[in-house]
Amino acid sequence: MTTAGHSKSINAFIQRFLSAQTRLAHFVEQAAVTVDFKDQTGEQQTMQQNLQNICHKTECSMEAHAATVLTPFAFSKLQEQLVLAAHYASFQMKIVSLSTSYKT
Repeated sequence: MTTAGHSKSINAFIQRFLSAQTRLAHFVEQAAVTVDFKDQTGEQQTMQQNLQNICHKTECSMEAHAATVLTPFAFSKLQEQLVLAAHYASFQMKIVSLSTSYKT
C-alpha cells in the first residue's frame, strides 16, 4: 500500500470513532476492540493457511475429512495414529473372532 493510501486508510478508520464530542477513553476502547478483532482475523487467516498446507500421509478418507475439521495439533496426532495403524494387520480367524498382529 502506498503511503498516501495507508494514510487515507488510517484516517477513515479514525473517523469512524472520532468526532468533536468523542471522549478520549471511548476512542481508545473502540480502537482496542478493533485491534483485537484484526488480530483475531489475522490468526484465523494463519490457521486457514496452515490447514491448506497440510500434506496427507495416507489415502484414508478419514484423514482427508479430519484435515478439514480438526486443529493442526489434533490432526497431527491423528496422523501419527493412522501411520502406526498401518503396522498392524487384521485377519479373520473364525466367523466370530478377529485377530490382530504387529508387522515389523
